[in-house]
Parts: sequence; C-alpha cells; structure tokens
Amino acid sequence: MAEYKIYPSLHEESIEGWVRIPEDMDHIKTREFIKISRAGYPPIRYQARTIDKLFVNFYNRRLVNSNFFQIYKQKKPLDYEDIKNNKSTIIMSYYFRDKLGITDDDVKSDIKI
Repeated sequence: MAEYKIYPSLHEESIEGWVRIPEDMDHIKTREFIKISRAGYPPIRYQARTIDKLFVNFYNRRLVNSNFFQIYKQKKPLDYEDIKNNKSTIIMSYYFRDKLGITDDDVKSDIKI
C-alpha cells in the first residue's frame, strides 16, 4: 500500500469508468484495465487514464472557476511537476471513492494499485 493524494474527478468525467493516475506510473499505459484496493474494502477494476500537463491545466482552470478550492480548503490546485516527480496523486470519481471508503474530506489515503 502507498499513500496517495486523492482528488475528485471533473463533473464531465464523473460517470466514466476510469481513474486518472500520473504518467509512467509503474509502466501502466493509458486505457489499460488495472485493479485498485484499500484495506477493508473489496478491490475494484478500472480503466487508467493519465494526468498529463494539458489535463492539469484544464482541471485547475475548471475548478478555480467553480469555487471548488474555496469549498474544499484542504485541497490545492494540481501541480504537474509534483505529480510527475512523486507519482502520488490520483483523480477519481465519487463512485470509486465511495467503493473504497474514501470520503470527500480525505486528502490522502493508503491504497494499492
């Protein structure tokens, strides 16, 4: 298990069956199906999409315009260099967070990919 910073997906991606992970994370390719698990919860399978620089810019612009960061003060805008270097950020929809017992207030969570 490793600790990841968990961010909610954008509204238009909330019904998609994917989770966004850092580029080149354990050699996982975009659109590849992989498994994610958390202690005490059954594992789930999802399609991996990458968090690239273009997506980070789009994500931050959308959420700044929607007052997201004012509502969830513990969340900070995505930092592409941090994501690229540390590979510790994941973006997932409410559905996946709920299945893994991750609440909106969880800034970090121990999960296994």
